[in-house]
Amino acid sequence: MKDRILRLCKRLNKFTLDEISTIADDVEGSVLELLLITFVQEGKLTLRNDLYFYNKQKSVNKKY
Repeated sequence: MKDRILRLCKRLNKFTLDEISTIADDVEGSVLELLLITFVQEGKLTLRNDLYFYNKQKSVNKKY
């Protein structure tokens, strides 16, 4: 479920809690909010003025 919500965040790119809870209606609101807080702490999302932004993960190219 965690991976599914993160993919949804990536597709939306920027969203509010109300918007994502409408789309992911099968997930309870408190669980969804806890997941979003976890993603913010992990650096996968940024929260500004009740608006969540997806942080693109930079891939590391190893050149020898």
